[in-house]
Amino acid sequence: MTAMASLALLYFLLWVGVAASTPVDLQKRIYNGVLCGQTDRLYHVRLRATDGTSTSLCGGSLIHDEWILTAAHCWDDSRTMYADVNFHPGNEKETLKITRHEIYTENSKGHDIMLLKLEKKPKNIYKIDLPDCSTDIKLNDKFKVSGYVHGVDAKGVKVLKDYNVLHCTDMTVADCSNIKTGIQKCFPNQPYGNFFCGQEAGVDTAGGDSGSGAVVGTKIYGVYNGSNKYACMAPVMFTRVCDYITWINNTIYGRVFYCPSSRSPGGGFSLSGVTGSSVTDLQKRIIGGRRCERQYHVRLRGVAADGSWSPCGGSLISNRWILTAAHCLKPGRTMFANVSVTPGSPAQEVQITAEPVIYVEKDNNNNNNNNDRSHDIMLLQLPSPTDIKPVGLPDCEHLPKIVQIAGHAATTGGPGNKRKPGKSPALHCADIDVVDCEDLKKTLQQNFQEVYRVKKYQHWFCGQTPGIDICYGDSGGGAVYGDKIYGVISFLGDPKYVCRKASAFMDLCNPEYTAWISKTIT
Repeated sequence: MTAMASLALLYFLLWVGVAASTPVDLQKRIYNGVLCGQTDRLYHVRLRATDGTSTSLCGGSLIHDEWILTAAHCWDDSRTMYADVNFHPGNEKETLKITRHEIYTENSKGHDIMLLKLEKKPKNIYKIDLPDCSTDIKLNDKFKVSGYVHGVDAKGVKVLKDYNVLHCTDMTVADCSNIKTGIQKCFPNQPYGNFFCGQEAGVDTAGGDSGSGAVVGTKIYGVYNGSNKYACMAPVMFTRVCDYITWINNTIYGRVFYCPSSRSPGGGFSLSGVTGSSVTDLQKRIIGGRRCERQYHVRLRGVAADGSWSPCGGSLISNRWILTAAHCLKPGRTMFANVSVTPGSPAQEVQITAEPVIYVEKDNNNNNNNNDRSHDIMLLQLPSPTDIKPVGLPDCEHLPKIVQIAGHAATTGGPGNKRKPGKSPALHCADIDVVDCEDLKKTLQQNFQEVYRVKKYQHWFCGQTPGIDICYGDSGGGAVYGDKIYGVISFLGDPKYVCRKASAFMDLCNPEYTAWISKTIT
């Protein structure tokens, strides 16, 4: 049994609990739902996983001619999965074999969302659209769900009655906080913020419905994960589709250029641009990411006398030291650090009172040997130790080909993919490929000569992946692989447009930086 299947087993024991008890005659569909109309939920797919002697059921949604979106816990490596496409209303039902499955993973840990590929295109194709993430589903919004006919036994436990009939109902987005502990226990690999809940008086879902879609209008915003085994006792859980939009598109289409006018997972894109060519104009925040948790990530604020402030990121590399970008330190501003930016944690913002430490070297090419030149890397000391586990320093003998970046994404790109900076309360992460820096160096030389004069003597590496970019406010955040930090977000190659040029990260494997960090924090 796979790790995800094991997680699913725990999940069903704790939550869904499809029981084999003798049912009493208390019919429920999706509890208090109605038979779906003849033209409703045509995109709904019934999934059947069989080992030849028994069959498990799930739901799914056709989002592409050959791809189904569903829950990852529906997958079992020991079984063969089939999809009944055009399951409802049934007169065009076609059974196709699943030939490929893709589960979203982060640091080798799976989230409860999965894409399944059909062996071929169905004869009749009815798809549901992906969401408009510029207006993601929120508290008190109404949405539609569908599932099979269920009943309850004498104890009120939900039991499957008829998996050949599809029923529909409405739900309202509800507060998840009262089941937060259960969600985190059942899905320890998936950030709590990547879920939303639904609840409606007298309405519920049940085992066998996992993977079905939560729909608003003609778009899917959620994938059903599960609910309490007792009918109508607790909210129902869904994975937010918007947090996985880039992964979905990259899986289906390959790593295509994905900078649409709507929000990408965790931030997305909007209008207008950022002008100018100064170093300050090349600082930013994550595009194309997803909600994530990094306990060692620090949210920095440089606060001016008038109360205005500029954002940056940083990473705890010890119980006292934050590694960030030097340009985050602005004259006349007081620096504050929030070392508890993860969802649900209380604010712990503290003022940085110790003198910042910036890497500085002598300019050997200048006749004046007293001329120092600063690099865009800085260490800040907390006033007292923290018990938060720091990120590890890099393993420079094994350099990664991909790194994960993080920031409080809100920059967007609309017509022409122009930038507009913004802020987000949630941390977002994205994976980005390590690439050659020659193209970025040429861009700086040709278009941003002032920046190039400052950056050419510093040590940085580059990252670029279609649909992924850094934005205003992300500076100083870590470029991480596994549990180790390899870079510090420094600057981007195009201050006006998203997703066109590589981004640059201060290279922590440069021997000068490695020795300086070690000397400073020990």
